[in-house]
Amino acid sequence: MEILHITNGDAVGQTLQSAGFTPLLIWRDVLHEGPIPAGADEAELDQARAHFLASRGWTQLADVQKDFAYRRQTLDGLNPETQVVLWFEHDLYDQLQIWQIVHDLAGRQKLDKTELICIGSHPEIQPFFGLGQLNAKQLSALYPQRVPLAAEWISTWTQAWAAFQNNPLDLNTLTDPDCPFYAENRLRLMQEFPDLESGINLTERLILTAVSQEVTRLGDVFRWVHRKEAAPFMGDLSFFASVEGLIEPEPSLLTGIGAEINDPACQLLLTELGRAVLMGQAHAEEHRRLDRWLGGAHLTNRKGIRFDRKNEALVLI
Repeated sequence: MEILHITNGDAVGQTLQSAGFTPLLIWRDVLHEGPIPAGADEAELDQARAHFLASRGWTQLADVQKDFAYRRQTLDGLNPETQVVLWFEHDLYDQLQIWQIVHDLAGRQKLDKTELICIGSHPEIQPFFGLGQLNAKQLSALYPQRVPLAAEWISTWTQAWAAFQNNPLDLNTLTDPDCPFYAENRLRLMQEFPDLESGINLTERLILTAVSQEVTRLGDVFRWVHRKEAAPFMGDLSFFASVEGLIEPEPSLLTGIGAEINDPACQLLLTELGRAVLMGQAHAEEHRRLDRWLGGAHLTNRKGIRFDRKNEALVLI
């Protein structure tokens, strides 16, 4: 039987290949950053994502376009007997990829032979962050633990992806306590929207909190925030982008001195406004320009979707 393995990144991909798990498709996208345009079909979505990732300097446009084209060709070329095995972990980065992959496979009617390996811990790895920490023997030992996708999981993930793309407010009612790692990641995704009280999201709040506690070197701030997350999901590039968003545009919530903003040696300092926002004495959107995308939501000053921390729900303002 032909088997296609799909996983979340190059590090674990190389180890899976060395263990003989081929053919292998690596799903490369940072879906918790940037636009997922509402109503876009797969080709349109690929183009939007490719241009966004390239605009951040995280990849070359031609490279990511080629990668996305290969990804679609691989899924389109699946024959009816091909088994698909998804290798993923418990954090938001991976879970959003699962939502998208299951949504895409559902559209191709390819889920009846799809199985899942998804873990949030490993007895030999402490602390456990992801599959990339495992060696070939440890990954191979996971293979017999793969499980078919339950119909309820498929329904939850496909609806969640549609909501994230078309109307994130629908996530408020898409609850499923039994779907693996769904409830905590649904909430963590909501927390990436600016909150009503301060105008900053949870990642930004954690960064400001770290600096307020005199953790000021960028590399140390990254590790501090990493430890505060129940399931760390940000790589260094997207984290540095969050820090940069607190520095620019002016007026800044943070300042960086001594090195470039994306240099781990950069020293971060709270501005007066940053301290006031963190203490609940000022609202960031009253002082700074907001213009960013999260899924299908375009976030601008005092307009769009926000997170209500008290009720743990998304609201439209």
